[in-house]
Amino acid sequence: MPRRRFEWKLSIVHAPIANAFCLPNGHIYVFTGIIDAFIRNDHQMAFLLSHEIAHVLLKHSAEKVSKTQKKEIWDIVCVALLFLGLPDLWAWLGSMVMPYVSEIALRELHSPYSKEMETEADQVGLLLSAKACYDVREASAMWTLVSMKTSIEEFHGHREIDFASTHPSFEKRAQHVSSLTPDALNVRTANNCPPLNRPDPNTSVESIKKQLAAIDIKPGSKLQILREGSNAQKAVQLIE
Repeated sequence: MPRRRFEWKLSIVHAPIANAFCLPNGHIYVFTGIIDAFIRNDHQMAFLLSHEIAHVLLKHSAEKVSKTQKKEIWDIVCVALLFLGLPDLWAWLGSMVMPYVSEIALRELHSPYSKEMETEADQVGLLLSAKACYDVREASAMWTLVSMKTSIEEFHGHREIDFASTHPSFEKRAQHVSSLTPDALNVRTANNCPPLNRPDPNTSVESIKKQLAAIDIKPGSKLQILREGSNAQKAVQLIE
């Protein structure tokens, strides 16, 4: 079977929404809200785009639909088996339950990707960034900064809670991407990319992380991630 060729198209949506996604047809949408809130430089932007492209290459949308369909079939089978046991009672219960089953299935269809899918997209996205000769070290630096921002603004300085989330915590994503970075750097070298003559961004990010950990974060504090070049001396600014 011939490999499908995508015609990638990028649209920037000017709206204060921290989101980005790529449709199965290769059309990528990035909201300015996510750029303003999380992205420091072109290398991080490249990883964000590569991550969304990876979802399409890995056919995650089709996988999610397949799982939803299986769940719907299982729900229908369960109701049918109950109906066979107690027709009158379960016919009534079925009429009450099935609308909720349909609603849950629809919500699942439109829900974010699973933790496993997000982890896969990070891994493939990192390799795509490496082949495009971007600084792949910025991927873990980005997730660490987002983790710090989330910790301060949503958890009052405490660590993220991800057990009830559809996405892995940003801290775990940073750790996972960091573990993959040496291999990604090798891929970058194998593609004859120019050497990286810039400092490792993770060094300064880890320093900031330690400094913030020593501060008593006040409720309502905000952590602004600054664009590279907007303030050469700072990567973030704590607003209390």
